[in-house]
Amino acid sequence: MPVLEVNDLRIAYDAAGVRGSPVVFLHGVGSDHAVWSEQLSDLGDDHRAIALDLRGHGASQIPEAPIDRAAFAADVVGLLDALEISRTHLVGLSMGGVVALETYSAYPDRVLSLTLADTFAAFPGWEEGMKQRERDLRQLSMHEIAEARIPACLRPDPDPRKLAAAIAQMARKDKRVYAESSAATWSPDYRPLLRRVAVPTLVLWGEHDTLTSRALSEELHAGICRSRCIQIPNAGHISNLDNPAAFNAALREFLSRADAAYSEGEAL
Repeated sequence: MPVLEVNDLRIAYDAAGVRGSPVVFLHGVGSDHAVWSEQLSDLGDDHRAIALDLRGHGASQIPEAPIDRAAFAADVVGLLDALEISRTHLVGLSMGGVVALETYSAYPDRVLSLTLADTFAAFPGWEEGMKQRERDLRQLSMHEIAEARIPACLRPDPDPRKLAAAIAQMARKDKRVYAESSAATWSPDYRPLLRRVAVPTLVLWGEHDTLTSRALSEELHAGICRSRCIQIPNAGHISNLDNPAAFNAALREFLSRADAAYSEGEAL
């Protein structure tokens, strides 16, 4: 994997395609860039598709300083700068969706569009959820946590190979990184931001997602005036992994419309 120095950290990423508008994929708290492999192989035909490992995750360096949303967003923009990309489509799932919203909030001029998959503007009851996560981290190994949590992130009849790969990704996490990333994901309230989002936005939700409810996706859709909301069938929380064909089709059609509107100088 290529590695770049971004904000004094080594940030790793994978990429496919060299032409077309750029698309940056942002993974969830239990994943890394590899969760987007089927999106890179598909979208790389006509986009410059990039999936990074957020700081502390995958092959990216673990920072000494605590992890927060502002640092994640700064790394996204720092990677864009290093790759000489002025603006990009952002696609984020779960924690990645939160990072996408934070990036738009802090750097709106760097974002062409938002795709927010199985994520939220504000997560109800996050404090209790965080307390349980902290108890698990004290009592269990990351592999035990992954074995307990990942099955609930996928559809009821997951592909065994994808289930095993997702467990392995999460099991490799550093406990401190996992705890700080979880707190950074659950604690914000972006509802006031939604009405200010002025770029085309696609909201995606896996029909079997029991971790982020449909109501949370509908809240995003209702709050962002230039948004569409699509359900991904036969998919759980990690909807891009469970049903990549449906996920990619929805994303490809959305990006095509967004690029066409920008090229014609129109608003979607």
